[in-house]
This record gives sequence, C-alpha cells and structure tokens, in this order.
Amino acid sequence: MQEDKKKVLIVDDSITNLQVIGKMLEKEFFQVTFVESGFEALALLKDNYLPDVVLLDIMMPGMSGFDFKERINENELWKAIPIIVISALYEQNDKSKAFELGCVDFMVKPIHKLEVLHRINVQLNTKKQQRKLNEINIELQEANKSRDKIFSIISHDLRTSIGNMKNVFRFILDGLIDPKEDFELLSDAEIASRNTYNLLENLLFWAKSQQGQIVVHPELINLSRLIAGIVEMERGSIVSKEIELIEAIPVDAFVWYDKVLLSIVIRNLLANAIKFTHEKGRITIQASEVDHKIKLSIIDNGVGMSENQLNKIRSKESFTSMGTHNEKGTGLGLILVKDYVETCNGRFEVSSVLNKGSEFSIYIPVEED
Repeated sequence: MQEDKKKVLIVDDSITNLQVIGKMLEKEFFQVTFVESGFEALALLKDNYLPDVVLLDIMMPGMSGFDFKERINENELWKAIPIIVISALYEQNDKSKAFELGCVDFMVKPIHKLEVLHRINVQLNTKKQQRKLNEINIELQEANKSRDKIFSIISHDLRTSIGNMKNVFRFILDGLIDPKEDFELLSDAEIASRNTYNLLENLLFWAKSQQGQIVVHPELINLSRLIAGIVEMERGSIVSKEIELIEAIPVDAFVWYDKVLLSIVIRNLLANAIKFTHEKGRITIQASEVDHKIKLSIIDNGVGMSENQLNKIRSKESFTSMGTHNEKGTGLGLILVKDYVETCNGRFEVSSVLNKGSEFSIYIPVEED
C-alpha cells in the first residue's frame, strides 16, 4: 500500500542525474519525491511532508545543501530526518562540515544505484533500532518510577506499622495495657503484625521476580485445604469487621500449580477483598471447572473500583487507596497476583462496579501443562 512505503526525498538541482536512482528506488517499493532546491524541500516540510530519508546535493543555487541542513536543524522534528549527502566533488572540508551539521552519510558522484539502496536501508534500520531503544528507555523509566513509588509507600507503611507495634509492646511492659480491658488494641496490633509480615513477604517475592530468580515448582494441590489455611490466617481481620464469609470450594477440587505462588495469590486477593469490604459485608470464595481449568473467584460487596483503577490493574500499574477501616496498602499485591498467575500458565480477570463490589478470578490448570 502507498502509505506503507518508505519516503525518500531527493533534493538536487540536476534531477536528471538522479532519475535512474529514483526509478530503482521506486522498484524497491520506496515512495520517491524530487525537488530542485532547498526552498522547495522546506516548503514540503512545512506542508507536513516528513520523509524517512533525504538524498541531498551540496552545490545548488540560492540555497546550498549545507544551508538547507542548517535551516532544518532549527526544528527538532526535521532535525531527526537522516540526510545522506550526494556531492559531485569530494573535499575533506565538505565532508567534515556535512557530519558536523548532523548528516549521516556522504557519497561522491558518480554513484552506484545499489550502493545508494544499501546506504538508505542502513539508515532506515538504524532509525528503526533507535526508535525501539527509545521505547525501551521509556519503559525502563516508567518501571523505575513505579519501583520508587512502591518502595516509598512500603518504607512509610513499615515504619508506621512497626512503630505502632513497638509502642504496644512498650505499653505492655510498662503495665499501661491490660490484656483483658484492652483486648481490641491488642487485636489490632496482631492484625497489623500479620499485615506487615504479608507486606514483607510480598516485597521479597516481588524483588525476586524482578531479578528473574523465582523458580516454579508445580504440584497437585487440594484447593479446598489450601484456602481453608489461608482463611484461618486472615480470620482476625474477618472477625474484626464482622464480615460474612461464604466458602463454596468442592472438597475434591485439585489444581496443578506452584503451592507457594498460589498461596500468595489467594492471600493477596482475600486480603484485598477484606480491606475494601465494609463492616458486616459479605465475601464469597467459590470455584468451578471452566474449559479444563478451575475458575477460582473471590467476590465482595465492598466499595468497588472505577474504570481507571481497573485499567491500572490490567496494565500492572501500582496504585493505592485506603480501605474501609483506613487500611493502607502499596498496590504491590495485585501486581504480584497478575504476574504469578501468568507465570504458572493461568489467567487473571477482574470486574468491578463502583460502590457495588468487585470480583477477582483466576483460572488455574488442573493438570500438568
């Protein structure tokens, strides 16, 4: 298609000298445009014509090739266009000046048409590679921003949680807390200690995953027993909020998964549901077989999420929001969930309605795959 062709602009006051090259380039599926002066070339650029490569003569009346290059260097977009100088005379000063101005190559007439084709393709490939490097660089910058944000939140939350627990222990030792009268305070401290442990465990595994150090060891797991153990670990938070927990997991449901990673996934999803469910709310954990996989869903009737928050989860972008009891979080848990589910050949889905609740589902293999 015409719009897919790479565009070559030839700027030379003696067009006949380069018509053979132009025809050859057209046969190679390039879109070739000829102009006889730098003024005409500038007019094209100003009219939003953006070539992929320019073949530029030096000796032209009115505006030399060097003058033209100096003019386009004033525009950042035009400046990035690869320019190959084609000159009738070879002077070292001319060649040096061409490179000083940012031209990418220098050829002396008469030139061989296959050599021109080769040099154009070299510049196009270089441009393509540079574009990929720029994209990778942007991704790395975004990853670093996300990492720094996560570490900032984690360091703040760790200081706060550990500081609070330290104060509770100090009060106990000083006799300022009565275990019976201040049971609720101690219960909150226990929940905080458990959340801090989970946070540290998430951080450890996230750091390993970033370095590619996680080794997956899938095995046959009884899903009902695994979830029962995780629920028991979170029992304090469930009781504290008086949440109704419904477990609908078949006792004979087995999955093929890494047990440690699956435990982290389910624990994070359950902790997330507890965090965003109101007092006396409801959480349902259910499982069913779908397309030769077990679909495990954790459904709550809590605060729900906006479309913007859902998009961030799908793109693995960290974000934080306070729970219904002002619980803090780092946004790291759901990033781990998506990573680990996909690592073990599973699938992760999320749906939510603001102020109605959320449903997080993972599709787990039931046999070695």
